[in-house]
Amino acid sequence: DATHSELWSYEGAGIYRNVWLTHTAPVHIPQWGTFVTSEVDLQKKEARVKAQIEVTNQSGKSVDLIVQNSIIDCQGKEVNKSGTTLTLPSLETKEVETYMDVRQVDLWSLKTPTLYTLHTDILLDGAVVDSYDTSFGIRDIRFDANEGFFLNGERVQIQGVCCHQDHAGVGIAVPDQLNAWRIARLKEYGVNAYRASHNPPTESVLNACDTLGMLVMDELSDMWTKHKNPNDYALYFLEHVDAEVKSMVKKDYNHPSVVLYSAGNEIPDLGR
Repeated sequence: DATHSELWSYEGAGIYRNVWLTHTAPVHIPQWGTFVTSEVDLQKKEARVKAQIEVTNQSGKSVDLIVQNSIIDCQGKEVNKSGTTLTLPSLETKEVETYMDVRQVDLWSLKTPTLYTLHTDILLDGAVVDSYDTSFGIRDIRFDANEGFFLNGERVQIQGVCCHQDHAGVGIAVPDQLNAWRIARLKEYGVNAYRASHNPPTESVLNACDTLGMLVMDELSDMWTKHKNPNDYALYFLEHVDAEVKSMVKKDYNHPSVVLYSAGNEIPDLGR
């Protein structure tokens, strides 16, 4: 409802991002049900990839299934695979954890934003009932209090910009290709980091940052308030922030471009 905007700028109203209706089998991987992390040995150029897969059983009976994972490189070649058996009771969700090694790894960086794909199949009675692809990058990051940000062992001076989700000429409903165009132009200007001000970024922005090599500060929302009593907004925020933060993090945590999360913009008295 744009008549109750909390921003000084127009936030948009109605559906202005891509919306998908996904039909699944009763036994399937739920939305954002995969989590891929890696431990990197920079000297050996090897990585230990950890894949955590959620599986949901919405059928009326317990099932025995196989969770099969494959890591695919950017040329479409399978570099490793693993399989895990699981007994899943009716109306329950369980997580499967597996590890796979990648040798001669191509690291994700600002100059070479190489991506891998985790392909997951759920097999029931020998047949694939669900498949799920997760794009991810293998990289090592750390922040040092004295020296700053390091990517794959090398210090990177962050040169970032803040971008609202709208774009000139189209308003809030920004086409995917235009988001990619903007990230490409920012890189030409010398930008290497993007702050999503002040909304969780749309998927096309993060995909562009992944493929083009751009660091991201993922932001929750703007917290300016127009309530007569500022405490009213603080209470609303505290009631809803837990679910909103979990959704944002779970939606975006496989994107290698994301290196920071923001709790929001100008949140008054968060300590309350």
